[in-house]
Amino acid sequence: MDLFAKVIIAAIIIGVILGAFFLLKYTYSPQLTQAQAQQVVMSDLQAHSPGAIINVVNVSPSKLKNDSWSVVVNIVYNSTTPCPAILTESFDYPALGLSPTVYSVYSDNCSIYGVGSLLGKYYNYVISSPYIAIAQSYAQNYTPIKDYVSRYGYNATTVHAKFYDTIPANFTPLNDTFSNSWLINYTAGGSIQSLFVIMSTNGTITNSYTENS
Repeated sequence: MDLFAKVIIAAIIIGVILGAFFLLKYTYSPQLTQAQAQQVVMSDLQAHSPGAIINVVNVSPSKLKNDSWSVVVNIVYNSTTPCPAILTESFDYPALGLSPTVYSVYSDNCSIYGVGSLLGKYYNYVISSPYIAIAQSYAQNYTPIKDYVSRYGYNATTVHAKFYDTIPANFTPLNDTFSNSWLINYTAGGSIQSLFVIMSTNGTITNSYTENS
């Protein structure tokens, strides 16, 4: 076999090897794991909403495409304001990229969605989130809350809520016991007093009081 023929054969072999390499490179990609999909979605959300509270609710295999994952997250914006925004978003990644496929809003613009009311009383609804509790307390136009926030300013007021199975009588100046209630604390930077509101888990405010900050 002459030299020219050997060169041709060698070139063919190299071409086959390179072709196989590039075929594998561009047609095969390792399967994305559940943890990797979750991390990509969380990183993107945190980059776009650095002040939000983001928690993963569920991660499961996609129903749309193999090697993709359904990632459901709960997001809270403005968590310590009188009107937190609470929503749930669902992503199918990487099948549908980083755009949410489901968008459910529970609270926004001082409105609570999904709470039925009759004559001012709330039924068949249990508030299990401190952020919903905050938004619900402010949304009721309760006079002590409205007066406090109006006096010191919405942007100057920080709000926190904590659930108690029992608030004992000696825990507050009201000298009364409250069961299954949220204790919601409104504190303004320019005030020497904080406003405390007691609200049942069905969203009914039962009492309030002030204490020095």
